[in-house]
Amino acid sequence: MVRKKGLDLGLIQERVISEEAATVEDKQGYKEPPNYVDRRIDIQNKMGSGKREKRLTYRIDPSTCMIREDHDRNYNNLNEKNCRELIDGIKMHGQETPAIVRQLDNNEKFQYELVCGARRHWVANYLKTDFIVEVRDLSEEEVFIISDEENRNRQDISDYERAIKYKKALGGLYQSQVQMSERMGVSKDWLSRYLDLASMDQDIIKAYSDLSEIKVRHARELKPLMKEPAQAELILAAAKGMHENPQKGAIVMAALKSAAKIKTKLTKGIVRQYVTSSNKAFMQAKAISPNKLVLEINLASDASLEDWLAAVTAVHADYQN
Repeated sequence: MVRKKGLDLGLIQERVISEEAATVEDKQGYKEPPNYVDRRIDIQNKMGSGKREKRLTYRIDPSTCMIREDHDRNYNNLNEKNCRELIDGIKMHGQETPAIVRQLDNNEKFQYELVCGARRHWVANYLKTDFIVEVRDLSEEEVFIISDEENRNRQDISDYERAIKYKKALGGLYQSQVQMSERMGVSKDWLSRYLDLASMDQDIIKAYSDLSEIKVRHARELKPLMKEPAQAELILAAAKGMHENPQKGAIVMAALKSAAKIKTKLTKGIVRQYVTSSNKAFMQAKAISPNKLVLEINLASDASLEDWLAAVTAVHADYQN
């Protein structure tokens, strides 16, 4: 049997499938969080034969409804183009799904606060129609959970915007990351990835041309590289070099990873610090000439043997020609 030369389409297909699987895993984390519909079905199943709760809906003037500052979606980015499908649907069938709002007290300008339904609100304003809503009495945590459940799987909300919201919620609504993940119904590892993204250095964030280009996997890939001060310095320098001409995500990551591999030249007077696993500085390397390096180690530190070995290995990687 003669084997034909050319591209191995099976291998190419396998690689594509692998890349797609990696993308899904990056988006969802170690444990895929239940989406809004799945959780609602689960609640209905648990109710069994019990009576369904009926909620009243109201028609209100959309101008009486305030958009929360911490809303998931950037309201200012909504326009006729990205809302076209919803505009056409509401024109044909009306607003079939009510938005959720809270009633405001002592607010001179607005009567309601939008919890979820920003696109529906924008379209109601655009079409100059009534805005159909459910008015609920909700705590701040309930507002966060409902909003997150509705928008968690939407592709038009960036990983970074979602990460920032999670970081704010952790500081304002929850005592710990474990508590927050349990209340959200996601794994701690999944939530950790977003919190890592929210903590990414702003010099790196500014290297991206658009927030939608910043992915959860980027923080995961850079985190181990940023632990080493010498590498972190090189990465940040590369990121700052892109501030005047921000790039797409793939280009940013390629540049930062490449920068991390650059060997440090022995320049007299340059000092680099090395830290323990608990991020405490205990060793520093100082160049005293182009060919000589002095290591200073704090013997009073709690550095373990593993910390010493890791630091010496890092010095070798930084200065090896």
